[in-house]
Amino acid sequence: MPQRRNDLAGILFVDNDGGVEEGLVYRGRKKGGRVNAGGTLTMAQYNEDQVVSLQCNQDGPKKVVELTFADRPDSIGAELGELFHVLDPAVDSLGNPSILFLDPTGKVVRAIPEAR
Repeated sequence: MPQRRNDLAGILFVDNDGGVEEGLVYRGRKKGGRVNAGGTLTMAQYNEDQVVSLQCNQDGPKKVVELTFADRPDSIGAELGELFHVLDPAVDSLGNPSILFLDPTGKVVRAIPEAR
């Protein structure tokens, strides 16, 4: 029986060719009354980097949850240019993040968060 690992538990999913394509990992520990834990679920395209990841982490009272979509075209070109005309992530001078959805002419058709 392999030596027990105390830092991480999980499952890796492999494709028929033996490449790791997805994973589900978790770690968690309470030491001295302080919780340190986290979990990650990832998905990848065949033989590529991960494109979707769901992560949750806790370090004491600080908790962070992230959902990431990181799909990108196979080549940098017209597809990427079109993407940036549709989605415009930004951070204002006060550090507030926003995402603007633009039509093909560059007009804002929706904003997250919505303008007040």
